[in-house]
Amino acid sequence: MWESGNTARDLGVVLLPFRDPLVYARRTPAVLSDDPKAAVLHHHAIVAGGALVGVWEYDPETEEVVTRTWSKERGLAGRVKSAAADTARFIRSQLGDAKFYAADHATTRAPRIAFCRGR
Repeated sequence: MWESGNTARDLGVVLLPFRDPLVYARRTPAVLSDDPKAAVLHHHAIVAGGALVGVWEYDPETEEVVTRTWSKERGLAGRVKSAAADTARFIRSQLGDAKFYAADHATTRAPRIAFCRGR
C-alpha cells in the first residue's frame, strides 16, 4: 500500500535495488538529486527524503554493502551506514547476494564496488 507523507521531513534512508521504478523510470536518475553534478552511474540507489543521495553495491567478498553519497546533509552519513548494515544483513540471510541480474559477476561488479569505495 502506498503511503503519503511529508518527504521533506522524512529522515529515513532507503537503499533501492537497481531498476527500482522510483529511480529507473527517470533518465537520467541525477534529476532526483539535489546535486546536479551527482555521479550517478549504473548502480543501486540510496534515497533520503525523496531525493537521490547516493549509490550502493553489495560486496560478496566482505559480505557488506558499500556506499557513496554526495549529499552533505547533516546526520545523513550515520543514517546511510545504519541502512546499509540492515540491507547487508537482509542480503546475507535472505538472498545470499545482490546482483543486478543473473549474469552479473565479479568482473562486472568490481568497478561499481570500487566507485562506491571512492577508488
